[in-house]
Amino acid sequence: MKRTFSSLLLASLSVIPLSAAVAGATDAGRAGPGGAQIRFNPSTIVAGQYTVLSWSSPQAVYCEVLGIPDLVTGSPMGSEGMRPTRNLTAELICEGAPAGANYARADLTVLPPDTKPVVRASFSPSSIYAGQSSSLVWSSDYALSCSASGSIAAAVGATSGSTTVSPTSSGSVTVTCSNDAGQTSATAHLTVSLTPPPQVWLSVYPTVLQRPGWVDLLWSSANATHCSYGGPSGSYRQYFLFSGADVFQCFGPGGTTTRWYSVTVLGFTAKAGKADTFDLGRLGIEAGSNGVSAKRADFNNDGIDDVLVVNALDHTAQVFVGTKKGTFRLAKTVEGVPSLESVSEVFFPADGDDSGIRIQSQQ
Repeated sequence: MKRTFSSLLLASLSVIPLSAAVAGATDAGRAGPGGAQIRFNPSTIVAGQYTVLSWSSPQAVYCEVLGIPDLVTGSPMGSEGMRPTRNLTAELICEGAPAGANYARADLTVLPPDTKPVVRASFSPSSIYAGQSSSLVWSSDYALSCSASGSIAAAVGATSGSTTVSPTSSGSVTVTCSNDAGQTSATAHLTVSLTPPPQVWLSVYPTVLQRPGWVDLLWSSANATHCSYGGPSGSYRQYFLFSGADVFQCFGPGGTTTRWYSVTVLGFTAKAGKADTFDLGRLGIEAGSNGVSAKRADFNNDGIDDVLVVNALDHTAQVFVGTKKGTFRLAKTVEGVPSLESVSEVFFPADGDDSGIRIQSQQ
């Protein structure tokens, strides 16, 4: 037999005062292990759209859900689908559960019926080479269905998801999502480069010298016509008087790939090489900024030094391109680069398109 709210409230008061239960309430089911939880999924809808209210209190013997018209409950666990047209607050009150685990609350936000969908779409990565793949990722709010159009064919049907594409040329996909109020679109762009970048394999030995001496560089490459010290593959002997770093580059029809290498000469004061330091003040960055460091090199092979700046605190890298006026412009920002030391190479495309700049790092 269904218990009345008043009898349930009296029973719950014998376990914990209602005011204390409310003070310990959790929203949207964020209760601890064994606690009461209740949630709407989704928790925001357009008026008349479908949502599911679910609740549970594993340690309770009886529960009621209050605030939902025509909902008859009693079980400590259950769910109910509905199409509300106004905001709702559902309260779960249980008996037989420990103090602090007999109450939970969830709120449902109902938007006006003329609310159109919100759509997001992007490619990851947003730039590839012919023969490679990229993932189209899309999501939406308040949508009932979605479809895709554009120069790149992509299978889109659900209101959120991802699909892999391997186009042979640059293009875009427009994701359009609809509900009873109308439709909204978002467009994602993908750059496909036909000529791959130079790939570089560089070996430096030894990297530690007991005294000033010679170091052997051995390299090979793919998609390159020549490199810093000769052809696309070869060897070179370099003398190090002090500890320092230097730049090694390979060049090809697709662009320029830049790598760094460093050698330590024990017992000799390190001497800053071309790739070692850069005055961050020239980029408007305060000297001594925590976690920020830089290296310089001519990434685009135009005879003017460019700069790579990495912030180790927020794991972002920025490529600044030098100009003939002696100034720098921000060309590309890349996330997920843990430190300057982790950067193994920088690629700059031959066509000068900033979107094609790539930074490879070792996590």
